[in-house]
Amino acid sequence: MSAAKLIPAFRRVALIGGSGPMPACFIQAFKQAGDEFEVTILTRKESLKVTEKAVTGYPQFHVAPVDYSNEDELFKILSRQQVIISLLTPAGMQTQETIIRVARAAGVKWFLPSEFGLDLSVPANSEIPLFVGKIAARNALEKQATRSEGMAYTYVVTGAFADMFVDPFHDWDTENYTVVVPDAGNQGQSKISFTTRQDVAYYTLAVLRRFDQFKNKTARVASFTASYADWVAAIKSVSGVKYTPTYEPLAVLERRMVSAAAAAAKDPTTIDFKYIADQLHVAMATGRGQLDVDGKKLDSDDMPEVSPTPLAAIVADIN
Repeated sequence: MSAAKLIPAFRRVALIGGSGPMPACFIQAFKQAGDEFEVTILTRKESLKVTEKAVTGYPQFHVAPVDYSNEDELFKILSRQQVIISLLTPAGMQTQETIIRVARAAGVKWFLPSEFGLDLSVPANSEIPLFVGKIAARNALEKQATRSEGMAYTYVVTGAFADMFVDPFHDWDTENYTVVVPDAGNQGQSKISFTTRQDVAYYTLAVLRRFDQFKNKTARVASFTASYADWVAAIKSVSGVKYTPTYEPLAVLERRMVSAAAAAAKDPTTIDFKYIADQLHVAMATGRGQLDVDGKKLDSDDMPEVSPTPLAAIVADIN
């Protein structure tokens, strides 16, 4: 269904982060949007050629090499922008705080920070160590928004990435067809909101068309909602592959997290990916991965221009 009747309040969009899988999804979405938006992609100088190649032949794109530590250079680029979408990874969260400050000074009207995950308005989610940088960015945005001529913000939360879920990071063994399910006593029945990364991009563009609706608010979007048990059943139904689940009690995850946190305190340079995954899995197992709970609704239900990717399409390629 066409979204032609929805006219974006702002057309000039800066995309922070020009290389990698997620930026590629946004570039694809903006390509399909045609001249609806004028997009400037900010990318580090070492990624310039790759980013330029990705948008060759599409006049709605401009590529701006940037040194984020050079605030004068950053200000000059952002002074021509109305909207910023940040796609920075957790490692770049400190850079995001700088960008927020410079963007406001440069007159940017609307900032969409790098969220795209769990709903951090849920108190227990906001306390997850992995999201310290995101919470800091939220605090900075909300503080400046209360001032005169403050910059608007919107948090786009999407749940887990559907196209990255059946993966060793989430304890799926794709060679031996087993999966370790974080268990809160219901054997993997807790529902989780999922969105493919390409749908994340499409939904974010849908948000851009609805400034008045989402100004200084959260947009909750998802391709579908499913539990671990639903994934196992769907994979068997669609591709014929039977995964055998084993159930790991939350107490085990929590003890492992305490140990990992202690190790990280001694050596902050240590990156324990299991510790990162455990933080997410506890949230998923306890129902904090589902977006449409406690009276909250999925805003994606009212975005008819996006055709969400179903679970069956994701598992069709699993063998």
